[in-house]
Amino acid sequence: MLETYKKDRDRAEIWRRGDEMASALFGPGSFEEATLYNEQVVDLDGLKGRLLSISYVPAEGEPGSDEMLRDAEEIFDDHQSGGRVSIEYDTMVYYGQL
Repeated sequence: MLETYKKDRDRAEIWRRGDEMASALFGPGSFEEATLYNEQVVDLDGLKGRLLSISYVPAEGEPGSDEMLRDAEEIFDDHQSGGRVSIEYDTMVYYGQL
């Protein structure tokens, strides 16, 4: 769904340049990385709110936002359990000495 409604591909895929950006900050080969798992459990309003907080999708009232929210409702209905869905994340963390 995000592929369908995202407005700015470069901003949406900044994660693809993580190693490049960490090298620029810490120096090549002088940083470590870790992947952290996270999960957010939300109801339908929480899902819509989370979706609308993403900077690269249409804000409420912008062209495409109504369609996007309808699609989100369908996805929610298909995957909810007990009125909630789980949004799973893998967060890449880069750390080192500056």
